[in-house]
Amino acid sequence: MPFCRQCGARLIGPYCADCGIPAPRRFSPLIWVLAAMFGLFVLGGGLVLVHQAKHAGVDARLMRNNPGLATAKLLAATNPDIEIISTDEDKGKVTIRQKSTGKVITVDLDKMKQGKIAFHDGEAYPGAH
Repeated sequence: MPFCRQCGARLIGPYCADCGIPAPRRFSPLIWVLAAMFGLFVLGGGLVLVHQAKHAGVDARLMRNNPGLATAKLLAATNPDIEIISTDEDKGKVTIRQKSTGKVITVDLDKMKQGKIAFHDGEAYPGAH
């Protein structure tokens, strides 16, 4: 049985009989069920993401030492149209192939860290001499 927060008397109905303070509102059981389902959905999504990361070869050490390579591996694991052909950790480059078109690009991760995003597909850049 609920008690009044101000005077401590027992609540009968929606108000305290002694001081007139309204009783605290309670959540509907439907809200509790929806919150539990949402929590399970978020937890399941997190577990799927961790499983995909482990499957792609991404671990905490790689994420700490080379976050660009870890992100590229994670993107390749989650997108079935992309595959990583080669990685060069010394030069900081990742070569990726798009399966649907066969197009191959090389991403320079070191320049990306500096805020300069550079993709090279082996063809001359527009406007290059």
